[in-house]
Amino acid sequence: MPSPSSLARCSHLDAATFAAEHWSHSPLLSRAKQLPTSFEDLLSVNDVDELVADRALRTPFFRTVSGGGGLPTPTRTVTAGSRRIGDVVDGDGLATQYAGGATLVLQSLHRMHPPVARFCRELAAELGHATQCNAYVTPGGQHQGFDFHHDTHDVFVLQVSGRKRWIVHEPVLHLPLASQAEAGAHLVPEGADPLLDIELETGDVLYLPRGYVHAAVTTDEHSVHLTVGVLSTTWYDVLSD
Repeated sequence: MPSPSSLARCSHLDAATFAAEHWSHSPLLSRAKQLPTSFEDLLSVNDVDELVADRALRTPFFRTVSGGGGLPTPTRTVTAGSRRIGDVVDGDGLATQYAGGATLVLQSLHRMHPPVARFCRELAAELGHATQCNAYVTPGGQHQGFDFHHDTHDVFVLQVSGRKRWIVHEPVLHLPLASQAEAGAHLVPEGADPLLDIELETGDVLYLPRGYVHAAVTTDEHSVHLTVGVLSTTWYDVLSD
């Protein structure tokens, strides 16, 4: 039996229905029981440990955030031949920040983790647009890494393990361009009810078109999720070339 396609792993709808009813238009929640597989083949907790402890990742590929703001990323110096490299992520320092409630962000995971790279290549081929992927690891206990914000590209949120609460509001800017990234509580009108207030559990997927305002908070459980961004070519991109 052939393996399910990357898009089939992200949406319980067939490709034609997803494109017609949700693509760049409205969010879609797909529960694990509606999807063919989980996502632990893409990234496990052991993979995170290996990436942090053994790969000598440099700070452009790793950052930590808490309460809506970035934290100084702890680093150490290693040697490569006769050269000293001083911006390598320090695993012990990250463990301390994580214990204090920080979210660990592995950026551009599609460039350094083969299972995610393959998944993103396949999804890009299906959608006809480039893709990228970051991973977010947050401890349990009502911790929030980022303030309310909107993304300037569509995203699939793949809940790898644990749970996370997602609060989603209608866009304040329709289909924002890459130059129109914005974050802050002012994006949510006072007294506005959310469009979605849900918990993603292991194996669930949330699709969000660009522009939808959102924030995520852990529950009593830890959370590991992948955010796969779809870098769609817009008419603005075409006309700007």
